[in-house]
Amino acid sequence: HSDQPIEHEWYTCRDVNEATSSNSYCSAWDGDIDSREEFEVASCACQTSSANNAYCVNWFCFEKGYDYWWPNLLWVLLSSILGGLPLFVIACEPKWFCSIYFWVPFFVWSGGFIMIGVWMAGIGVALISAAVL
Repeated sequence: HSDQPIEHEWYTCRDVNEATSSNSYCSAWDGDIDSREEFEVASCACQTSSANNAYCVNWFCFEKGYDYWWPNLLWVLLSSILGGLPLFVIACEPKWFCSIYFWVPFFVWSGGFIMIGVWMAGIGVALISAAVL
């Protein structure tokens, strides 16, 4: 038993090497790999075929993966806490609530942290987090 999440993988052949009618193989393909924690995209192409052209000897592949969960939600949480920090000032000094000298810097401060959170986490995670909150 492994603690790794189960991955679901789908591959699409982009090119078939048909040197002979009896020997053909997929010589280029794209992959879509998903799990509970991340998703990956992959792309491979045959660089060198065998002498009889029956299979690929050397592949060139590119794979890129992104996390769904970790640490994306933490970036949104961090930016929300730091962005909302000035609101705690209101709790200590209620007279600032009506002051433009509080609200203009507050929106600049909070907006900056929101942009950092969205940049680090991604807009999708930020929307999901906002819906949960």
